[in-house]
Amino acid sequence: MKAKNKVLFLLLIVVLFSAIYLACTNEEKAIEKSSISVFCDESIYNILIEPFSEFNAHFKEIETNKEQATSWEVMAKLLTGEAPIIFTSRDFTQREDSLMKEHNVESIKKFPIANDALVFFTQLSTPLDTLTDEQIVSCLTNEVPLASFYKKLSEEPTFVINNEHSSEYENLLNLTVKYKNIKRKLVFLNSTDSVKEYVKTHENSIGIGYLSHLLSEPELKSLPISFVNEKGKYIFPRTVHQANIIQKLYPYIVTHYVMTFDGENTNANSIVNFFRFGSGIVQKYFNRIGIVPAVAKVNLVQ
Repeated sequence: MKAKNKVLFLLLIVVLFSAIYLACTNEEKAIEKSSISVFCDESIYNILIEPFSEFNAHFKEIETNKEQATSWEVMAKLLTGEAPIIFTSRDFTQREDSLMKEHNVESIKKFPIANDALVFFTQLSTPLDTLTDEQIVSCLTNEVPLASFYKKLSEEPTFVINNEHSSEYENLLNLTVKYKNIKRKLVFLNSTDSVKEYVKTHENSIGIGYLSHLLSEPELKSLPISFVNEKGKYIFPRTVHQANIIQKLYPYIVTHYVMTFDGENTNANSIVNFFRFGSGIVQKYFNRIGIVPAVAKVNLVQ
């Protein structure tokens, strides 16, 4: 009888270890990973770090190989099909549109994820407190001195912006001067951080960047800008804030996009859906940091 019990005991041990082995094998199969290359516009890379951490926590089976580059480099990767998915802060240029039509590139899809603002910013102590759209355009395209509008300026300010391949510069051309020739000399630097540091150390300078660049920069201020809207109505200068972006009370609204080369790429589609929907995790994050989520509903408090 004892021998029989021993046999039964040994059989139970074998069955138990077999079950454990099968469970471990199945688990390994379940978390088998696939990978995808994601190219990110360097100008917004910092605000994508936390959302991607959330994505990776929810989709452990997808390994995201993220790279940051200039807006032009990122767009080139997409248009050639080298990048299955990109994040960028501008739309296609006329030249890119033409190339897409010329080469019958029809598979590319773009999806807004958030709205931001192209801002002109200074040190807190700078006497400038507002600008007008007309003054900015005259200053940049006709070299009209800004000091001619503001006598309190002791000297003519220097305009500083990220490199010529950045989305900031493309948005300056598109949203601000409407592709008129910029005659004013601009100081081009190699990163958004370099632009902020330059403004912090040069009192008579005006940085050009995104509102999202300044949300944790108490030493810098975005200048309110008055303008005439598309309906011909004068909009007086207001604080550069997400509520005023929503109401289109600021002239230079920037859209951040996620774009895919091929709608059949399941990993790319998972990223798009998570950033736009995904239980609202990413959209709530954009709202929390101070920019406007493109999909989530935002209630304004009067």
